[in-house]
Amino acid sequence: MAIRQFFKEGLRDIFVPVSSNFSGLDGLRGFASCIVLFYHCALFMGFIADLNHIKPGGGQYEWIIRFCNGFWSGIDIFFVLSGFLIGRMLIRDLSTERKMYYVPFLIRRSFRIFPAYYLVVTISLFVIAPLGIPAFNFLYMTTDWNDLFSVSWANYLYLVNYVRPGNQPSVLSWGWSLCVEEHFYILLPPLLWLLYRFRSKSAGLIGLILLVLIPLLSRGLQYLADPSLRLLEGFYYYSHNRFDELFVGVLIAYLYVIHRQGLERVCKKFGGLLGVLGLCGAASVWIYGGLTRGGAFPVVFQFSVMAYSTGLVLLNILFVDNAITRFFSHRYWYPLARISYGTYLVHMFVLFGLMQLFMNYFGHANFTPVWLFVFYVLLLLISSIIAGLMFILVEAPLLNYGAKVAAKYRQKAKVRAGLIDRPTDLASS
Repeated sequence: MAIRQFFKEGLRDIFVPVSSNFSGLDGLRGFASCIVLFYHCALFMGFIADLNHIKPGGGQYEWIIRFCNGFWSGIDIFFVLSGFLIGRMLIRDLSTERKMYYVPFLIRRSFRIFPAYYLVVTISLFVIAPLGIPAFNFLYMTTDWNDLFSVSWANYLYLVNYVRPGNQPSVLSWGWSLCVEEHFYILLPPLLWLLYRFRSKSAGLIGLILLVLIPLLSRGLQYLADPSLRLLEGFYYYSHNRFDELFVGVLIAYLYVIHRQGLERVCKKFGGLLGVLGLCGAASVWIYGGLTRGGAFPVVFQFSVMAYSTGLVLLNILFVDNAITRFFSHRYWYPLARISYGTYLVHMFVLFGLMQLFMNYFGHANFTPVWLFVFYVLLLLISSIIAGLMFILVEAPLLNYGAKVAAKYRQKAKVRAGLIDRPTDLASS
């Protein structure tokens, strides 16, 4: 009975939206999760190639290649959302209590991120990799387990996006984006605290704008120094090249918390144009950008354009009631958003497992668009089931425990700062 109740509560946590959540942002997160899975499905099944060598009407599956080309940007959507949600929480504390609760923040983030991540990395290294399954050898980019083990420290220390990124052996190569976010979690609180020390709203705003522009400038300087730069040879994965996407979210969070009325007034004045501009900006990245192209736009500008475009869609969802907001606010997005972290962690194992089963049965890998669709549906379904179980058994219990531990540290910090007189005062806050 206790086990049944445990799973029942876990399923309710996954399927029943929390009233305080931004439902439209949950939809945006769920959408991002879906397109990332589709992109990886198309990529490793051989439907995505170098767009520089695709001529109109020159490929059998050209329409799939061009359609899928922009789906890598789901990661960029995640970055902007993380910047907004995390930034909003920290800036709210600074603006209302004039205090940065750094330790409680890190505790909550650690209990949210580390358990599932380290569980999957460890299973990948010590359970899946030693099996020597041909498809997974391709996933790990090596057939030598000792070679894989020798570089696994980079995964455990969240440095895989700097240590041999790209086409090098890795226990969890797609974990590079989680490294970017982890570096962001460590750096953001002290940066916000430094901006707050200026005691000026305009100084804080200028500081955040600079943080948004610095990575763009950095990419520009790197491109000027070497115009032959290829994104997937390390450049794409580096945190310092991708932080502007996260800080776009933080900038929106700052305006949302500090200048809420003015921001809402401006957004409602523009109305649905915000979302339209955002979608058009994303379309420009999908058409003219990509991870296999060279040149100034793909290397320097496309990440910023995608971030600004996502930011406009985010503002549309927050303040404008239109078709875009209603689409992303649909309740069916919520479960996908709730388990999106686990889905991202496990989906590559599911994909390559499906590919291995296909090759075992047919003896070759002659994938067609029909198989792409079948694989994607199976990938989404199986990954969601595994991620849902991991959420119920691992993520949710430890997340709740971490929230309690963080609340205790936060309470003690308030007592020391004289914000409350006794510990029980926090219960109503």
